[in-house]
Amino acid sequence: MSESARTVPTKLHLIPVLLAVALLVAGLAAPAFARATTTEVSATMTLETDVPPPHWMSGPIAHYRGLDLTWDLDGELTGSVDIVHNTNLNLMTGQGTGFGSMAITDTTKDVIWEGRYRGTYTNFLFAGTFVVHGDDGTVMRGSVAAVAVPEGDPPVAELEAAVLDRPGR
Repeated sequence: MSESARTVPTKLHLIPVLLAVALLVAGLAAPAFARATTTEVSATMTLETDVPPPHWMSGPIAHYRGLDLTWDLDGELTGSVDIVHNTNLNLMTGQGTGFGSMAITDTTKDVIWEGRYRGTYTNFLFAGTFVVHGDDGTVMRGSVAAVAVPEGDPPVAELEAAVLDRPGR
């Protein structure tokens, strides 16, 4: 028997083994490639923290840095939103920018999402977007917009977001 004739059966025996390994890998990888689910959520945020005077003024621009604010959260998410807010707001025009970090705690789902937000002020009302990552592996992406309220009432904002749950995490 020639050398090549003896090696062909050996190589043929590897095909079932390689096929079994390929099927095993595909079975293990399938959950990782499963389609993610998205859940739309909304909630109302009510400010529970008094806002102190600005850290400094430059002309009509009020500057805040590292301002800790706590908002109550009610709706499809229930709990609180804690933010560290930075802003530059023109007190003459109501225009400005705001940015910072945030933590959304949903006491019903027992999840904490942490991340960043940014936005703008128009007529003294803030509107912005955020991306936060949950301690359960989910990601929430959304927007928040302040709502005009009667003077003397606490500030209110509407939160709308999509929670992305990646199966197989």
